[in-house]
Amino acid sequence: MVSANYRIKRKFELGFNIDLVGYSFGADQNTNFISNGISVPVVASANSPTALLVGPNDLGMIRAEFSVGYWVNDNFLIRAGISSLNTEYKTATELQAGNVRFRQNSQLPFIAITYSPKK
Repeated sequence: MVSANYRIKRKFELGFNIDLVGYSFGADQNTNFISNGISVPVVASANSPTALLVGPNDLGMIRAEFSVGYWVNDNFLIRAGISSLNTEYKTATELQAGNVRFRQNSQLPFIAITYSPKK
């Protein structure tokens, strides 16, 4: 994972994080591939290796987060931002020309409160 935060004038903070490499796991799923009104039963599985390779070249499941925060005091940070999750499943058989990978991207807003104890 790569993560970076930048504090602006003691009160505001910009931040992001994104997965670089990892491993996805989970049970195979019986599902249906539907194209042009035709349903084909298939078994799909999580694409196990995960790697950030930029855009459609990414492998597996990649999560990223972008946020803006406000430090209420030295201990509490309130953040708001967007969380993005790319999920990917693969099939053993080619269902579209040259394609065994099927992806979904979800983007959700969030609000978070962080407590950071003094040292």
